[in-house]
Amino acid sequence: MRLTIDVIAVSFENRQFPIYSGYDEMLRIFYGDYMKLPPIKERVCKHNPVKIKF
Repeated sequence: MRLTIDVIAVSFENRQFPIYSGYDEMLRIFYGDYMKLPPIKERVCKHNPVKIKF
């Protein structure tokens, strides 16, 4: 059995990028309503940034 994945070209910052045509469905499965900002108290950095002094 062969899986076929459709790819579309999307423009971003004056360049074209190939992406999976089902990106919206995939993002909704992983993140829910990914287009809605979370509440302010949940908008936190989940990384460990390091400040470098020069």
